[in-house]
Order: sequence, then C-alpha cells, then structure tokens
Amino acid sequence: MIEPESDDPALTRLVRAGDDRAVSELYERHHPAVIAFARRLCRDPHTAEDLASEAFARTLRTVRNGLAGPTGDWRPYLYAVVRNTAAEWARSDQRSVPTDEFREDDLTTAAPEPPDDLVTRAYRSLPRRWQTVLWHTLIEDEEPERVAKILGITPGNVGVLAFRAREGLRKAYLAAHVSSASPRCQEYAEPLAAIVRKRSGRLPRALRAHLESCASCARAHTELLDLNATLRAALPIALFPLALGAGKWTGAGAGTPGAGTSAG
Repeated sequence: MIEPESDDPALTRLVRAGDDRAVSELYERHHPAVIAFARRLCRDPHTAEDLASEAFARTLRTVRNGLAGPTGDWRPYLYAVVRNTAAEWARSDQRSVPTDEFREDDLTTAAPEPPDDLVTRAYRSLPRRWQTVLWHTLIEDEEPERVAKILGITPGNVGVLAFRAREGLRKAYLAAHVSSASPRCQEYAEPLAAIVRKRSGRLPRALRAHLESCASCARAHTELLDLNATLRAALPIALFPLALGAGKWTGAGAGTPGAGTSAG
C-alpha cells in the first residue's frame, strides 16, 4: 500500500521491491515538471514529451536493476537525465536540434567542473530533507501541497521545515566561509552572523570597516542577506550537470544519471 506520506526514498525502495503503484506515484509527482523542463531544451513539444518519458524510463530501469539511480528526491536526477538524453539525441540526429538555450556547443565541449562556491557547498552539507524542501520551495516554487507529498509530511509542516532549512543553510554558509577565511576574517564571523539574524541595517563600526576592505566578507554579507536569491542563482548550475559531464559528480539526492542506459 502506498501511504500518502511516502517520500521519494520510500517510494524508491518500493519500486525496487516491484511495487508498480510506487512507479505511478513517482510519475504523477514529477512528470509534469520534467516535461516543462524538457520543453526549455527542445523546439518541438512532441520531442520534449519524448525526452521526459525517456528520462523517466531510464531512471526507472536503473532503479529496478539495483544500479545507482536517485537516492533521494527524483526531480534533480530526472532533469540531469533529460539533459543527457537531449545531448545523445542531438549527436545522433535522432531528434530535433536543441534550442539556443541548450546550444550544440554545450554538447560538444568538455563539461566544466561543478561550482564550488560557498552557497553550493553549504547546500550540499545539509540533511537530505532540507535540501529537498529548499529545492522545491525556492527553485521550483511549488505549492506546499505538492511539496508535502514529495516529502511525506503535511502541507502545514512544509513552511516550518523550509524555515529550518533556510536557517541551517545560513549557518552552513557561514561555516563554509569561515573555514576558508583568514584568521582576521574569522574574528568577524560572529558579528556577521548576528547582523544577518537580526536583519539589521546598522553595522558595528569595526565590522563595517572590515567589509569595506575585505571583498570576501563583503560578498558573504551580501549573499547571506538574500540567501534565497543566491540559492536560486547557484543551484540550477550546481545540480543540472551538463550533458557530457553528468556522470562525473553527484548532485543533491542523485546518483550517476547515465545517458547510455536503454529504456525498458
């Protein structure tokens, strides 16, 4: 039986156990968003639908075979498989050429390493459920009812979890900043954290002077004040591996989204 509060990892376990109802639930949760993402990559809407279906079929086959596959939220993993499949089809002329938003140059050059900026590092350090709620509320901008279903919680608890996740992200961001900062910068970590927590525009004189002379701490201050916007800008880059490099590294809750797996 599929419980209403089943999250994606629980459904993945059921899929591996042969439960087709879990497959249907995952399809219902993610397929519309995956189609929307695929339409940004293709000129032809029918090709976009084929891409989304192929991505789900490949991911499902990987999970059923006990290979890598998504270990947490399926959405970022499916997006990566869509990009891989689009690249594969473009190279083999099986489908229409991707739009300018997904240029052929992106498919034929070596994929860059994933970004290692502070906000991405901080995000990856968070518990999986915090990563998931931040992804679906900030990046996807989904309604609490849909996010609740993915997380296996009530809609009323989505806001609570998202608040905790954002606070956790701020702390993790500051910790990442301090870990790579000079001893002088580390002296200002606590005052900086206090200012951000209070959302006060008035900076202590010493901290203001330091921010005026230290580009690294000034950037941290700016990003901490609007961490939501920073996260929206950073995560799509960090968690949508370019097609040729998607297997090189792992995004949140994802294994290795292989492009060459056959559908079935």
